[in-house]
Amino acid sequence: MSTQNSDFPADVAKLLAQFARLSQRFSDQDEIDADMIRLLQQFMGAKRPFHGFSEHVWRPPTDVYETEDAMVVKVEIAGVEKDAFHLEFSRNVLIVRGRRSQKLGISQVSYHRMEIKYGEFEVEFALPLGLDQDRTTAHYRDGFLTITIPKEDTQITRSVSIDIQG
Repeated sequence: MSTQNSDFPADVAKLLAQFARLSQRFSDQDEIDADMIRLLQQFMGAKRPFHGFSEHVWRPPTDVYETEDAMVVKVEIAGVEKDAFHLEFSRNVLIVRGRRSQKLGISQVSYHRMEIKYGEFEVEFALPLGLDQDRTTAHYRDGFLTITIPKEDTQITRSVSIDIQG
């Protein structure tokens, strides 16, 4: 076995730290940094195939935080109809996909400024172990999708008899 493989997670941690420092100095590159970090996380934890960059898929702003009882993912997807997105787990990765449609009702428009993203979106999160995916709940209100993934019950203990030899 090569020593490179055992050092790989430490190298990735260093890369993630470097990206974090860069994002503080270059706020215009936040999206690029987030994409790079997402790709590194996918490579290390998600075990999903690489699809490459796709300009037509956008990433909604997201908060991920932990409470005493759960991991919570809050995704800002204002203007997306409830039937236009879905959630799925792929091993320890939560995937939120959907589409925000532009409904102007006007045939010709000349934009002076266009900052709202439309079309397909997708965001993925490599989740830690110890979460009970079967008890996940999701609520969509005021443009925010809040997904709560409860922690597994650690109060359950089990007794294992171990044979001691020697």
